[in-house]
Amino acid sequence: MHASRGTSKALLLSAVVVLALNLRLSVNALGTLLPEIRVDLHVSAGAAGLLLALPPLVFAFAGIVTPMVAARVGNHRLVVMALLISGAGQILRALGPGVISLFLGTLIALVGLAIGNVLMPGLIRQHFPQQITTITSVYVTMLSLGATVSSGLSIPVEHALHGTWRAPLLVWAAIAVIALLPWLAVAFGSRRTARSRRHSSVPLRALIRSPLAWAMAIMFGVQSAHIYVVIGWLGQVLLDAGVGEVKMGALLSMAPAIGIAMSLAVPVLLRRQRLALPLILLLSACYLVGYLGLMLAPVSGAWVWMFFMGVGGGTFPVVLTLVALRAFTADGVIALSAFTQCVGYLIGALAPVAFGLVHDVGHSWTPSLILMMVLLLPMAAVGSRLARPRYLEDEIPTV
Repeated sequence: MHASRGTSKALLLSAVVVLALNLRLSVNALGTLLPEIRVDLHVSAGAAGLLLALPPLVFAFAGIVTPMVAARVGNHRLVVMALLISGAGQILRALGPGVISLFLGTLIALVGLAIGNVLMPGLIRQHFPQQITTITSVYVTMLSLGATVSSGLSIPVEHALHGTWRAPLLVWAAIAVIALLPWLAVAFGSRRTARSRRHSSVPLRALIRSPLAWAMAIMFGVQSAHIYVVIGWLGQVLLDAGVGEVKMGALLSMAPAIGIAMSLAVPVLLRRQRLALPLILLLSACYLVGYLGLMLAPVSGAWVWMFFMGVGGGTFPVVLTLVALRAFTADGVIALSAFTQCVGYLIGALAPVAFGLVHDVGHSWTPSLILMMVLLLPMAAVGSRLARPRYLEDEIPTV
């Protein structure tokens, strides 16, 4: 599916930017606001862990059908549908009266975000084939910016509006409406209709036999486990250690803020394939320092430890960039993206639940932090496989 002559690169780039910004705003805000939500709605630690596990779970299952639906209706139209679904879910979550609305609204919103997550690498391959690392850098940078804004400003926005935790969630929901505008223009300017495309040239089921796809999925799963624990649970860890609420929000915003710099640098560095393995090992070591610091000196060294956490989060742009580089076609990238996220998020979904349950058993965050340190081992191991240049189409049949 190609853009029409009337669809400019500037419009496409602006559409990528606003979609990427929208994909993390509503997700990261939940971690910052969770302590207040738990008090207001009487949510237990176990239930809170389940709520934090919803993003990776929904991203996993929704991603399975995304390539098939995209082949039927078109990538651009599916993005429009995804933003409508996401906006509706965010509004329900913010305005609903209780726990059921909180979970249901979050679930609906995440379906839309999951579709955007899967489609984005393929859209970049499709529209910017000669600038994959550059546009991926822009994309991941906007993801990090959205995460930073929602983590760091959710509580200040709540205070500025003299509202509850619901107020910032409504503000972030408005971003989905803004993101719709350029995508409506792109969708209506698309030269190819939904009828002109029936099947993807890279069937998703074929990736089950691809070692590259499995390595990518495991790597994505492990890094997402760390990210969802950082954005979902470290706020509670810091509060329980004696850090104030406002300072906690600022500390949580450090990781995605540093992620902005990492998002700019990592895709460019990966133009040199030999840097992939050293980069993965270095980022894993940064996570290790951060977890150890939070376990040993959570208050006095909090700024330092969150800095290392932010650098460790550079594993996210590493995986996203490799997804875009490890297939020759847009169909191949979308299929690899879908498989990577389906399997990877299922792995990552276990971490927030396990983190909360381990705490409930021992009434301490130390065992939970040790658990996360152990999970750094598979990240380093799988990184050695992904460092070798390979392509999806060389491992599976296409149609």
